[in-house]
Parts: sequence; C-alpha cells; structure tokens
Amino acid sequence: MDTISNMIIQIKNAGSAGHDRVLIPYSKLKHSIVEVLKKEHFVKDVETESEKGRKVLAIDLFMENRIPKIKAKKSQLGGEALFSIW
Repeated sequence: MDTISNMIIQIKNAGSAGHDRVLIPYSKLKHSIVEVLKKEHFVKDVETESEKGRKVLAIDLFMENRIPKIKAKKSQLGGEALFSIW
C-alpha cells in the first residue's frame, strides 16, 4: 500500500464530505508533506495528537463555503502514481 497516496486521498475525501478535520496515522514523512501543504495554504493547520495510545496527525482543512480548498487527482504513468493537487 502506498501510504502517501492514501493520506492525500483521505484529506481530499474528508474535505469533499464536509469535514473540517481529518485524523491520519503519524509518520515523519507524512508530517513533512502536510507541513508543505500548510505552507502552500491547502490545509489550515496540522498537529500531532495521541488517539488510543497511537500518534496521529490532526489536519484542519481550509473550507470556502463548505467546499474544500484541496482537490487531488491520481494519474498512472507506467508503474508510477502521480498526484496533481490544486
């Protein structure tokens, strides 16, 4: 399983479902990627929390009139998965 693509899809799906926040299992790489998304204003904030004894990333999403600011599309190029985020 590709954990990075799963994270991006979870963020996109949470926004599409109208959620203001999404919890994702923690990793340093995921945290770094979400920090870049925060810097580029695709997500509002990210915090590290503990849920049921496990670290998670709590990601607050930007919403404009209940529409998520982040949109993503997954494309396949050969055996590689590419994401476009806008």
